[in-house]
Amino acid sequence: MDCLRSTLALVCSKSAFLAAMLAAFTGMALSQDSFMMHDSPSELDGFLVSRGDFNNDGIPDIVVGNNAGTGGYGISVLLGKGDGRFKNALNGAKGIGTFDMTVGDFNGDGKLDIAVAGYVSSQQNVIQILLGKGDGTFTKGQTIVLPFNASASSIVTADFNGDGKLDLALASQKLILHKGAGNGTFSQTASITVGVPPALAQLRVGDFNADGKPDLSASDGQNLYALFNTGNFTFSIAKLASASDGMFANAVDVNQDGRTDLIVTSWACASIKNVGCETWDVLLGQSNKTFRKSFSMYLGPSGVLGDPIAADINGDGINDIVGIGSYALTVYMGNPDGTYQSTPLEFPNSGLNTIVAADFNRDGKIDFAGASAGNGPAQVVDVFLNATSSAACTPNTGFSFGHRL
Repeated sequence: MDCLRSTLALVCSKSAFLAAMLAAFTGMALSQDSFMMHDSPSELDGFLVSRGDFNNDGIPDIVVGNNAGTGGYGISVLLGKGDGRFKNALNGAKGIGTFDMTVGDFNGDGKLDIAVAGYVSSQQNVIQILLGKGDGTFTKGQTIVLPFNASASSIVTADFNGDGKLDLALASQKLILHKGAGNGTFSQTASITVGVPPALAQLRVGDFNADGKPDLSASDGQNLYALFNTGNFTFSIAKLASASDGMFANAVDVNQDGRTDLIVTSWACASIKNVGCETWDVLLGQSNKTFRKSFSMYLGPSGVLGDPIAADINGDGINDIVGIGSYALTVYMGNPDGTYQSTPLEFPNSGLNTIVAADFNRDGKIDFAGASAGNGPAQVVDVFLNATSSAACTPNTGFSFGHRL
C-alpha cells in the first residue's frame, strides 16, 4: 500500500512503493542493505560527477569533470542505458582543465547545458558555457575570462533574481554573480566579499528558509557561511561555524520539510594534523534564517565522510547519510528519532572524490555513481546499484513538521 504524506509523520517514498511492486512481480529476494557495483570507462583524470538527462530519453546520464589540463577534455558525458550501465564517454570542452561544473538549461531550449569553471593556462581561469545539442554533445558557447590570476574553485546555478532565467554564482577571491540573459550568455552583475581571503573554496545552493529564493552556503576553507537571498543579487550573510583544519558543507533537504539543510564536515585536529579527526553535523534550515543542529558524529583519527548527501536507501521514508569513506561508499542509516546508526555500512570502491545519486537502472531505488581520479587505462566511474530490500514505512519522531512561515 502506498503511504500518504502528511505534516505529522514522514512517509514512505515513491521509491519504496515501486521497489515493493518490482519484488512482487519478479519474485526476486534482494539482499538486505547491499549494493551491486560495476565500472564504466571514463576519461582520464575525472574527479567530480554530476547528473542530468542530456539526450532527453528519460534515463539519467552522468557528466564527469576532468582535470587533465589544457591538453585534455574538460568533461566526459556517459549516456545511461537504463540498466545501470553507460555508453562510451562523449568528450567535450577540449583544452580546459575543470575545477567545478554546474548543469542547467541556460538558453531555454529544453536541452541541458553545462557551465565549467576551470583553466585554459597556468595563469588564466575561465567560465566556459557548453550548450547542449540534446544528444550528449555540446556546442562551445560563451567564454567568460576571469581577471588575471582570479580563482574559479566552485560554481552553482539558480535564478537568483527571480526573472525566470538561470544565473551563475562563482567562488573566486570573492563571490561573483553573473546574470543570465536566457540565451546562454551571462554578464557579471555583483561581487560580494565573503569569508577570509585569499579565496572562497566552495559554494552550494538551496532554499534554507523556504521563501522561494535560492540561498547559498559558502566556505573559505575554515569558516562556513550562509547567504540568504534578499533579492536583486543581494544577500544577508551569517557565519555558521569554524574549524581549524577545514569545514565544508553539502546542501540537501535532510528531513524533507521543504527547507534545504546542510550536512557539514569539519576537521579540528590541533595536535594531530592530516589524519582525520573529522566530525559531521546535520544543520536543519529554519524559516527565520537560522539553522538548528539536529545531529553530530565524531569519526576519530581514522574516520572520513567526504561529499555527504542524504538519500533514502531502504525506502522506509527516512533519509540516510551517504558519503565517501576510505575507499568505500559509506552509509549511515537513519533512525526514526532523527539520529543515525553509529556503525556505517561500507561498500568498497576504487577511491572516489565525489558521488551523485539517481535511479540509474530505473527500479525505483536510489543508486550512486562516482569518479575516481588518476592516470591510466583503469580510470572509471564506479556505479553502485541499490539491492537493498524495502523496509516498512516508519513514522519519523525526530523532526517537527509544523506550519512553515
